[in-house]
Amino acid sequence: MDKTPIILTGPPGCGKSYWIQKYAEKYQKQLFVCPCRKDRTLRDGRQKLHIWARRTEPAILWLEGADDLTPEAQAFLRRILETHASEVLFILECRDAGRLQEPIRSRCKIKRMYLPTWNELEEFLVKTYHGVNYMEIYEYLDKNEYSYRAIFRLNKINL
Repeated sequence: MDKTPIILTGPPGCGKSYWIQKYAEKYQKQLFVCPCRKDRTLRDGRQKLHIWARRTEPAILWLEGADDLTPEAQAFLRRILETHASEVLFILECRDAGRLQEPIRSRCKIKRMYLPTWNELEEFLVKTYHGVNYMEIYEYLDKNEYSYRAIFRLNKINL
């Protein structure tokens, strides 16, 4: 498996979080989450990042909302990306990869995700929810609202 850090980018509801969780399951790696949207400066999470980045066991370090990091926090992250252990894979989840500094983008490969089509949503529903009236959901959602997030929101309401 390639150890190059990944920037996973796409609009809200396109399945970035789901993809990361399934990726960790597929490669049987422990998943650590750093909520960058809550700690934009990484003041609270720096010590944890140092520890997690030096792990010797296979792990994925998921930086949720990495595009919300301050410039100083991104400089810190760049140094971590240069020195992390080979068993740790960084995944920087973001909505806009352009908000990450160029030195970070140049050290990563970018995977873009897009909002799902109705057929992709229907396939997801078949796998996840049994006995659901798909046409009712289809009629409820607008075409510009096709997203996994909308399905999860509906699940809380009436699935």
